[in-house]
Amino acid sequence: MSARLVLHWPLDAVAEGRVADLAEGQYGGDVKGDPQTDHDVRFGSCLRFDGSDDHLLLQNVPADRLRAYTFQTWIKPLPGARPATVVLCARNAGTLQVLLEPNGAITHRFMVTRPLSGLFEARLATAPETVPAGLWTHVAVTNDGRTARIHLNGIQASELAFAGTRTPDPSALTVCGVGPGRFFAGSLAHLRIYDDALTPVEVKRDMAEDEAALAAFVRSHPLDFALVNDDDHPVLYIDEAATTQAMTLRLTNTSRYPVEPVPLTVPVPTTAEYHCALRLRPGTLAAGIAPRAASAAWALAAEPDGTALYLQWKSPATLAPGASTTVRIEGLNADGAGGTRGTRVELEYLRWRHPGEQDELTGTRLQFLDLVNHRGRRDLPLDLRLVGGDRVLADSQAVSALRVHLTHTLLDGPGLSLRKDSELLLSFDVQQPGQDRPWALTASGDAPRASLTTADPRWRITAEALGQRMRWTLRPREDLVLAPGEHLELALGGIVALPSLGHAPILVDYQDVPGYANGTLTVPVERTPLLFSGANVGIGTQRPEPFRLAVNGVENHLQLRRDAALGGGGKVLFLELFQDTSAGPAVTFPSIRFHHGEKFWHRIEGRPEGIQFKQGHLGGDALIDIHAGTAVVAGLRIGGTTIGEAELRVLKKLAAGQLEFDLFNVKQGEYIYAADLNPLDADRRHVYTWRRRDRLDQGRWRLHFPG
Repeated sequence: MSARLVLHWPLDAVAEGRVADLAEGQYGGDVKGDPQTDHDVRFGSCLRFDGSDDHLLLQNVPADRLRAYTFQTWIKPLPGARPATVVLCARNAGTLQVLLEPNGAITHRFMVTRPLSGLFEARLATAPETVPAGLWTHVAVTNDGRTARIHLNGIQASELAFAGTRTPDPSALTVCGVGPGRFFAGSLAHLRIYDDALTPVEVKRDMAEDEAALAAFVRSHPLDFALVNDDDHPVLYIDEAATTQAMTLRLTNTSRYPVEPVPLTVPVPTTAEYHCALRLRPGTLAAGIAPRAASAAWALAAEPDGTALYLQWKSPATLAPGASTTVRIEGLNADGAGGTRGTRVELEYLRWRHPGEQDELTGTRLQFLDLVNHRGRRDLPLDLRLVGGDRVLADSQAVSALRVHLTHTLLDGPGLSLRKDSELLLSFDVQQPGQDRPWALTASGDAPRASLTTADPRWRITAEALGQRMRWTLRPREDLVLAPGEHLELALGGIVALPSLGHAPILVDYQDVPGYANGTLTVPVERTPLLFSGANVGIGTQRPEPFRLAVNGVENHLQLRRDAALGGGGKVLFLELFQDTSAGPAVTFPSIRFHHGEKFWHRIEGRPEGIQFKQGHLGGDALIDIHAGTAVVAGLRIGGTTIGEAELRVLKKLAAGQLEFDLFNVKQGEYIYAADLNPLDADRRHVYTWRRRDRLDQGRWRLHFPG
């Protein structure tokens, strides 16, 4: 292989906020967000990215002046719609990008410099739907300085010959996202970067090595386990001393071959002879308990201090690949000294083998185990409710807020005591990309915007993003007492709800409250387009005040609609501004206001004498101009003078130069006319009055404007 391996991230674990590099340069990457480590049947372990903000960052970029390279990794996108192009790998300056398109294609973009045209973006892509969701696909992008290629699962899927030289770029390298809406949702395994273009044979060699690594992992870890309660949760309760509970140990063959336990020669397991041992931290199990196997097919022995349970499968059978066997362990109880907490349980197995082989299989696996307090009374006098409204706007844009009250419901007595280690955990569910979780309150991309605060200085609050949930932990700064009737008020803000109608529960888990068992309180939140604030209603807004109804929209705000099925024609009242009958002489003048912030505001006001157009200030009566194409009115009054249709016709003919009239002398009572007599000279006529006092044709005159 001529190319040098610059970087190899196996992506099988996160340690101290970083991913390890197996290449010589040891360029470990910084983990941003909270990608999860998943068990995988193909690679043993991989990293899962949530599509919200999970990504990897390499600030100290190796070989930043490479003009030839190979980028390759395994990807498994989450099922579901892909709303936008997401980044698999990119330089922050944008000179190199490997992208997963919404249509399932891989696109490779890179910048080259040409002598005449300068900087130029070259681009090549595979056909659509070549990267299916929910399945592993190996993606390899190569560039030898003249030709760029994309290989999928070791087969060339696209090629581009280009002119120019690749642009050097020392900017940071980002994997799985560069900003909102462009984060990858799915799993990644084995990311490699070389300083030259690999051949198809070399690409396939790396693919085989990755899957061979799985075989080695499976060979050394043929068994996995789960220790769960009757609800199939890894939870062991802290219960009353006389109460014990059962847990189920499930052993699963995770290898590709059958496995079987080697028969033991001892009647009961010992510290040296056992098939599997559950090792626990000191103080995990309560003192004085007697764990036992519920089935005669298993024998169990325990260390006196409860730090180990040794198990022997007395009726062993072969486990096929993927098959499981279970043993129910009774008589368990968690130690309550530390209260509710998390711990680890380790499975150590020995005396196992693959059938027909003599070499024995040994190893260990880890699991987290929650210890939850169930001691004490189960009627904690604490009420959870939402005050001032229990609705949030369901449009994926508006930011809503809720007020949460936790109230001590007793009205007398000593109060509810809380210790420094008592906890209240407020949480709600989150919907990841590609999921349908109608009980979730918000999408994972919007979840970090949510906040929880309180004005009560006696409490401290810490936030956690848990992938599927947002959670805040409230702890008293010192021991305190919640007096009878007293409440703790919390402000839950920054909520951008899912754009679907329904209910989402808010949970408050209470833990280690003296005298009470751990439990959960729940209150539903309604995702709705309507929001109530006191007696006010908002549509698209969470602050309708001071209006009884406020509508906030982008374009179309309000329509008063009558369906076609009700027929057409006739007089229909769609909107009325109504003041009920009132006593006394006072009169209400209803108004409609048109208002644009600081720019203008106008009102249409109804009065007994008619409609008035005024300035927007409710206390002002200044009239405003009216602009229209045509005003159709029966009359027009200016001041104390009313002008009707006849007067307007005279004015219209006057303006058009078509106003004809008869001129009447009031003193003589005669009409003036131009005589038909021959003029005294060639240019002039005489004008006379007509003593007969009636109109005559020669007396018709017309006004003409000079212009």
